[in-house]
Amino acid sequence: MISEYKKEKFEVNKFVIILLLILFIWFIGSAIFGRQALDGDQLFIIETGESVNSIANRLKEDNFISSIFIFKSYLQLTDKGSQLKAGEHYLATDMSIKEIVNELIISSALEDLRITLIEGWTNNEIAEYLESSISISGNDFLSATTRNYSDHSFLPRSSLSDYLQGYLFPDTYRILPNATPEDIINKLLATFEEKVYSPLAKDIAKSSMSLHEIVTLASIIEMEVRNESDRKLVADLFLRRLSENYPLQSDATVNYITKSGRAQSTIKDTKIDSPYNTYKYAGLPPGPIGNPSLSSIKAVLYPMPNSYYFFLTTKDDGRVIYGRTYDEHLDNKYKYLD
Repeated sequence: MISEYKKEKFEVNKFVIILLLILFIWFIGSAIFGRQALDGDQLFIIETGESVNSIANRLKEDNFISSIFIFKSYLQLTDKGSQLKAGEHYLATDMSIKEIVNELIISSALEDLRITLIEGWTNNEIAEYLESSISISGNDFLSATTRNYSDHSFLPRSSLSDYLQGYLFPDTYRILPNATPEDIINKLLATFEEKVYSPLAKDIAKSSMSLHEIVTLASIIEMEVRNESDRKLVADLFLRRLSENYPLQSDATVNYITKSGRAQSTIKDTKIDSPYNTYKYAGLPPGPIGNPSLSSIKAVLYPMPNSYYFFLTTKDDGRVIYGRTYDEHLDNKYKYLD
């Protein structure tokens, strides 16, 4: 009697195990080879260098797969994990894991592009570069810079002329070929927030200058001197001039008006009536004269105290020569520039 009961119990347990095994195989099979249709194709972008873990997690979040474990197991069994291609892919939530992987290993029809924006470039120079490098209309880009990007709280009032200049962070970027000028601008602004505004927010708040003033002065320093140590010295020099209401006398701001690129402004240049002429007017110009690097922005926030009041850069190697008095500065000009 007992043996028959045990036999029946064993048969029931065996049946349950087989049933669970069949259900498991069905689940695995349906996950890999077929899923219930939910909706149409959707864009899924794999970033260059993105890990399998990141891709799997995003596929799960977007409901393209039901199991990260099964997806990664399939990649491992088929040895296709290293074959996933960066770029744009169109997936549907009714696709099986096999179909998804097959789509993801095909080179995207729209491979991303790489652009490099040079530190100190104006918005006009960025527009010219984008038109020549990735065929974005320069006029369309400049038109897009006049629009309101209020999502970025650090920006100055959009009513200011060329209000985005100074905040389009110079760096190397990956851009999709179908990106709009607005897409590119938002990417540059997001990078400014990530690399400048967020990490330096506390020190910016402690400064006696607004962010717009900091960026404006940084844009001048960017064009005046090259290396970090000189930038910190010149930042302190300029900050003292500003506090004493003494003109900055920056050739970089005059070049911004004349577009001449002269290492030293002419007497005629220094008499131009423009708010950007820092020989004629004390204080800062209305806004940045370019898009400065993080190095120049940090120089304004963390200047190197010194007793210099004048400086010039040599013609041959761009060396910075400092002077404490105007007479010393005149001697330096005679020695290094004449």
